[in-house]
Amino acid sequence: MLARWVTLALLRGSLLAGPGQGEVITKECAYYNDNWRAEKTNQSGYERCEGDKDKRQHCYASWINSSGTIHLVKKGCWLDDFNCYDRQECVATEENPQVFFCCCEGNYCNERFTHLPEVTTPGVKIQPPPAGLSLLGVLAYSLLPLLVLSLAFFLACWTYHQRKAPYGHVDINQ
Repeated sequence: MLARWVTLALLRGSLLAGPGQGEVITKECAYYNDNWRAEKTNQSGYERCEGDKDKRQHCYASWINSSGTIHLVKKGCWLDDFNCYDRQECVATEENPQVFFCCCEGNYCNERFTHLPEVTTPGVKIQPPPAGLSLLGVLAYSLLPLLVLSLAFFLACWTYHQRKAPYGHVDINQ
C-alpha cells in the first residue's frame, strides 16, 4: 500500500513539475494521410511532434461522415491551439460540418476520435403564472362551502322539528 502511494506521489510530482499544472506534453501522435500519394508521404503510422519548446503540441484528426460512413482524411501533430488545451480525448463538437475536426493533448490521443455535438436547448419561453385570484374570488371559494354547510344544517334542524310530535313525550301506560 505504501509503495503504491509513493508511486502515485512521484508520478503526480513529475506531472506537476512539467510545463505547467495540468498541462500534458504531447510528443507523438497517430499519423494518417488520405492524400499520401500526391503529397509523397507515408499513408499511416506515428508522427513525432516538433516545434518551439515554449508552444504546446497537440494531436488532431479530421474526417468526413457521408451518410454514416466515416472517411478519414488526416491525423497528425497540431501546433499550439488554445481550443485543444486540456483535452485528453479527440472529440469534435460542431453540429454538422463538411469536415469534422478534433484535437487533443497527450501521446496518441488522436487514435480514437468521436463526434459529440454540443447540446443546445431550444429557447423555452416560460409562461408567467396566471394572475392571482382577487379578494372576491378568495372569499367566494372560502365562504360558499360554509354557506352550503350552514344551509344543510339549518334544513336538517327544521325538518327534525317539523316531524317531532307537537305534545312532546306522552306515556301510554298510564
